[in-house]
Amino acid sequence: MKKTLLASIFFLTTLSAMSQVTRIDTVRPDNFILQKRNGRVEIQNSFSFTAGAAIFGLEQFPKILNQTNSNDLHKSFLNGLILKYNDNQISYRFTGSLINETVTFNNECEDCEVTTGKIQDYQIRTGFEKSILYTRIQPYFGAEIGYRSNRFKGSSQAVGSSYSVTPYDVLAEKKGATLAPMGGIRFNLINHITLSAEAGFDIFYSYERQEKTFRDNNRTRTLQTYRKMEFLPRPLTSFSLQYNFGLND
Repeated sequence: MKKTLLASIFFLTTLSAMSQVTRIDTVRPDNFILQKRNGRVEIQNSFSFTAGAAIFGLEQFPKILNQTNSNDLHKSFLNGLILKYNDNQISYRFTGSLINETVTFNNECEDCEVTTGKIQDYQIRTGFEKSILYTRIQPYFGAEIGYRSNRFKGSSQAVGSSYSVTPYDVLAEKKGATLAPMGGIRFNLINHITLSAEAGFDIFYSYERQEKTFRDNNRTRTLQTYRKMEFLPRPLTSFSLQYNFGLND
């Protein structure tokens, strides 16, 4: 009787233990790893890579010549790409942007010259971002360093008779290094898809070259060079749509 009872207890204990075992080779990993910290459920992104596009940006551009409205903010649409490698709490990122637009502005003073031309601005950067929280809404901070080229080609002439200047064609170029601290927030919209908005500022150290060709009889040409440092606010560095892929092991 005792042997039968012991055998029954052993069988029931073994069956109960087996019922607690889950075969991990049959479990499909989800896109986010749920963790509990301090009684709160947090979401950790389990994707290795991210690719995205900048939908909208708002920033101050480098000053062109003696532009009077250089502090104005510039809007841009669909002008940038972002690639990221996600390594636990830190994402290493590579970004690039290109803007080709026609601009018109007052030069020297409001009633002096009107300047019109085409601006081409491109940037290549690399850096990192670090998440602060791992909820569905994730604030983060980071920094990037990179290279920037800003090129303006156009023409300028006097606004009225009160200011005397010979009309001229101008080519102004700035090339140099950038340091860009930034912060932002990500929202994990659905599986694989993330919306991100970030803001920051640029410290831009550049070598500038201004070449003017006056429309006089001699086609007089002047060349001036400068080295400048500019502080450029970026209230909305980019509002981007990102796709996450490549599940971590």
